[in-house]
Amino acid sequence: MFGPAKSYRYNVGMTIIKRNIARLCRQKMFHASLASARNRSIGLTCLLVGLCTLPPQSCTSQVVEAPAKSTARSDKQSPFSIGDSIQATGRVSVFKTPSGLRKQNSKEKNQLVDPDSKVNPTKKTNPIKGDQVKGRLGKIIGGPKTVTLKNSSVTSQWWDIDWESGADGWTIQSKLQPVKVDLKHGDLQVAAMLRDRPMMASYTNADGEVVKVSSDDEIWKWAARRFGTTVNTQKTFWDGADLADKSDTYAAEHTIPRPDQRGEIRLRSSVKRGRRTVELPFSEMWSSAFFELINVTSSGGFMELYEQSLTGELSRHQFVENNQRLEYEACIALQEVFHKQFAPWAKKHGYAPSRQVLRQGFMLDVPDTYEAWIKRYPGGGYDYFFNYFDESIAPYLKSIGRYEPAKHDPPKTDK
Repeated sequence: MFGPAKSYRYNVGMTIIKRNIARLCRQKMFHASLASARNRSIGLTCLLVGLCTLPPQSCTSQVVEAPAKSTARSDKQSPFSIGDSIQATGRVSVFKTPSGLRKQNSKEKNQLVDPDSKVNPTKKTNPIKGDQVKGRLGKIIGGPKTVTLKNSSVTSQWWDIDWESGADGWTIQSKLQPVKVDLKHGDLQVAAMLRDRPMMASYTNADGEVVKVSSDDEIWKWAARRFGTTVNTQKTFWDGADLADKSDTYAAEHTIPRPDQRGEIRLRSSVKRGRRTVELPFSEMWSSAFFELINVTSSGGFMELYEQSLTGELSRHQFVENNQRLEYEACIALQEVFHKQFAPWAKKHGYAPSRQVLRQGFMLDVPDTYEAWIKRYPGGGYDYFFNYFDESIAPYLKSIGRYEPAKHDPPKTDK
């Protein structure tokens, strides 16, 4: 899944171990091809999206809810408005009600669950719906709600967010930021992508007419917005080089944007099938582009998870479980792009590929729950993550004296 090393450095400690461990942060990273994933009946591998299911940290306190502030931008406490696109600045918890306010029976008082506290939550007072990772994009659909702690002047602003994948709900304003988008840059990258991959540039409609994709098309606009979105201070660029230097098991790749490295994606244009070289179809190439752009904008969470693993904080099981859940969330995000962007566009313009092609390209057969999806893996887990922890993370933890056998050793049942 991970490719050759990139040129920049990432400090993690000892020289030899650093070469082995830090490659994850400085290398180009790859995703298994759609075809390879389908053969395993698993779905396209999504590795670079980040922390998803670490236990939320919470506490309990009484609150009273203040009247909602105006959504006008002149309100200093409300920098957003309904309809705005936002991005998570770090791991953030999503709640059923503003500030974790749980409606209880008449004999109980409303209670606040503070996601920034270090006190573990209880089932009784924790109405959390899930977590979102650093870099995850969303859209504001409600709010703001101002919640004031009882007997205190401390207030917080909350917004109802429709996140691109995972749990939707109320999120604290302090963990959100406006999305910075350079649409001119995005349009230039999409234009270059369609120039270098002509199979993406036109399609045949239901009347048999060949139609070119233009900047007015919804799929162009979606891709342009992703290319132009700032991630870790960098925008994403199209790399026109083919994947001829990689095996056919890779359909696409992306490079994580970092302050010293721009983000990039590139796509395979053809595959060998028997003795023939076949160009990949329109919908499959677009689904690969969507998937890589999803991963680029969500890569901050992966780095957050990786850095936690280097401290010894995460057990082997947590490292694998969190990565697998993130992989699943990326698959669901791709499905959402299909339902919200690609399918309406295809219907509007008379593009009607076979259901099988769409199901494979956009992974429409991925189950509705993570638990059902992960059962598709032999042994109920994905070997890559186990192997990566054992071969890279574990040696580093041993070298710095933070390896705990009970926490980091592989159980005998893994193999």
